Amino acid sequence: MMRAVPAHIPEALAASNVGTWQTGQSVHHYIVDEAAAALFGLDAAKAAEGFLLVNFLRAIHPGDRELFRDRIGRSIEHGGLFVMEYRTTPRPNEVRWVLGRGRYERNAVTGEMQGRGILIDITESKLDGHIEDRALFIAPDAGGSALERAATLALETREAIQEIDGSERPVLVRAIDTLLWALGRVLARHATGGRD
Repeated sequence: MMRAVPAHIPEALAASNVGTWQTGQSVHHYIVDEAAAALFGLDAAKAAEGFLLVNFLRAIHPGDRELFRDRIGRSIEHGGLFVMEYRTTPRPNEVRWVLGRGRYERNAVTGEMQGRGILIDITESKLDGHIEDRALFIAPDAGGSALERAATLALETREAIQEIDGSERPVLVRAIDTLLWALGRVLARHATGGRD
């Protein structure tokens, strides 16, 4: 069953170059936020109305498109976790690196497959050589376990760090992203019953 995301999480995600997505009328229709729309060069004003999957496929780098189509197709058909790093081309001569993470589950009442997840812009990490500092996490429930509360606080800390001026900010961002990555791995392991 899909869980509601606490109200403060979307703002923290946007400050962290993280977008959100969820299926709309079908598994071929996606409602995204402005950050996610920008990663694909889609009109942010229409993001809440949603876009067909084909609109996202067009913006995926040709070198990653076939693999993406295969993986998303298997996730839509069978359900489960979807994790993939790929490139998008939101505008001519622009390439963004994206880490996508989500989950597809069948609705117990309607039998329809539904999905929800996040898209993390990791372009800076790819360009500055700090690939190991990628953030990977899942949105925790409010008032959950100590681990989930730690992830929430880390997201809020990253949002505050983005407001810091000066040369210290990049170092602090990398440090908090490393923490988010570690928390995300542990949360993901717990969500899958201990399997990576």
